[in-house]
Amino acid sequence: MSEARIEKRSPAYQDLRRQALYLTVEAGSQVALRFLDASERAFTTFAKMPGMGRLRRFPHAEVGELRSWAIPGFERYLIFYRALPDGIEVIRVLHGMRDLDRIIGEQGDDDAPT
Repeated sequence: MSEARIEKRSPAYQDLRRQALYLTVEAGSQVALRFLDASERAFTTFAKMPGMGRLRRFPHAEVGELRSWAIPGFERYLIFYRALPDGIEVIRVLHGMRDLDRIIGEQGDDDAPT
């Protein structure tokens, strides 16, 4: 059996970087590294079982349906992803208290996965 694919859009990479920098300043580099590790473990889990996350519909037709799940150990941070036939596409990684409809709505389909 082949390994499940994980594609990350560039905004997801930027989100992870921003969150890690914030956590480094607020709580220390060990916490930031735990956050990044927990994120990657979650991506791997979702890629194997993409139906796990909560199905969410956003008002912007171009975004469509996404799934979300809290990062274990960092439950205030949510991973937004799409199921692919052979894995997942990570769209964003955002703090749950942000204006998710606005931020996800700004997500353009022109930004290529990395």
